[in-house]
Amino acid sequence: GWGDPIADYFDQTRLRVVNRARGGRSSRTFQTEGLWDQILTELKPGDFVLMQFGHNDGAPIDDEKARGSVPGIGNETHVFENPSHAIEIVHTFGWYMRKYVTDTRLKGATPIVLSPIPRNIWINGKVERAAPSYGGWAAAVAQSQKAFFIDLNEIVATRYEALGQSNIARDYFRVDHTHTTPLGARLNAESVVEGLRLLKNCSLINYLLDKPIVKSQSSSTQPIKLWSNGAPGALGSEPDDVPTLTPFLPSEKSTGAAVIVCPGGGYTHLADHEGGPVAAWLNSIGVTAFVLKYRIGPKYHHPAPLQDAQRALRYVRLHAKDFHILGDRI
Repeated sequence: GWGDPIADYFDQTRLRVVNRARGGRSSRTFQTEGLWDQILTELKPGDFVLMQFGHNDGAPIDDEKARGSVPGIGNETHVFENPSHAIEIVHTFGWYMRKYVTDTRLKGATPIVLSPIPRNIWINGKVERAAPSYGGWAAAVAQSQKAFFIDLNEIVATRYEALGQSNIARDYFRVDHTHTTPLGARLNAESVVEGLRLLKNCSLINYLLDKPIVKSQSSSTQPIKLWSNGAPGALGSEPDDVPTLTPFLPSEKSTGAAVIVCPGGGYTHLADHEGGPVAAWLNSIGVTAFVLKYRIGPKYHHPAPLQDAQRALRYVRLHAKDFHILGDRI
């Protein structure tokens, strides 16, 4: 997502940018899993919190993932009993968003609400907007709470249309219509900056750079599917069923060494901040990096992650010459 590349647009000698986004979470599960509480323990007066949800809120409320929220911005609730018979009161998308805004202000920080990134779904040559649903609901929450709002859904959709449907499909998305490539993430980060500059009286813009920091460009290299015909034991063809390997190539002279980066997460999620940022640092010292997206629970268990890591190592060794690395320095 755009949470990592957005840091390149800020003066980090004056402002620390921390990406606390977690893939696959909704406004509901970011709260119920304790992720929001972790942020609150770190939050200080004068901080800024950019908050964006919606992609996963439309999921079922009471399936095994239990991540959907009640549609809308009202005070309706849904009572859910999970498999362990614990009772959860599920609220609307708007209820959770209002809580995030309120909690942020109680800490003396500034909330900035963003509408969700548009999916790669086109209707009659136009990108499908989220204004009738999560985009509009996010805007309504921001308006009712007098919070800053960036209509990122509209900004990005307009940029997608300018680039064209075929270019977007080829260069900006991975194996589905939701998850972008590194190039897509950077476009979205640029769009966030565009939205920030449009806000009135938002002091966060004072920390923006005139030009972003230029790092090693991994965007020209697409994620590589480790198994063209499906991984062994795959339970489907969704993104979480498809292990990939994303190369990050040094912009300066390569040392010939390479590292396969396996982000942590306790086999239940992949920590984004342990992937791309680690690879970028390795690139800065001339080391080629490959970030592995391996299969995780609760859908997959041993030996699936190990198989993915072994396959990644074999792939890099086999293609060492293609990436100008030494086979004995991987």
